[in-house]
Amino acid sequence: MRYIDAFNHFFPRAFFDKMLAVPGTELAIGKRVRNIPCIYDLDVRLKMMDEFENYQQVLSISQPPLEDLGTPETGHELSKIANDGLAELCAKYPDRFAG
Repeated sequence: MRYIDAFNHFFPRAFFDKMLAVPGTELAIGKRVRNIPCIYDLDVRLKMMDEFENYQQVLSISQPPLEDLGTPETGHELSKIANDGLAELCAKYPDRFAG
C-alpha cells in the first residue's frame, strides 16, 4: 500500500535563498526555519522519508504568506520561484513527491 502524506512544507533551495534575501526575513521566518533543516535541505528531507516504506509527500510552501514579503513584485517573483522549484522536485522524484 502506498502512503501519501499531503501536509508537508518545503522550501526549494532557490526559493529559500531568495526569501532570506528579502529584508526582515532574517529576523522572523528566516530565524525559525534555519533550525529546521528538513524544510529546506532536500538531502535531509529524503533521508527522513527513507524511514518509511511506500511513502510519498505532497509539498507546499510554508508561512509566511508571500504577499507579506515585500512588494507585490517580490511576492510574484517568490511565488514563481517556489512553484517552479516544487514542480522540478515532483518531476525529478516522482516516486517521492506526488504532483
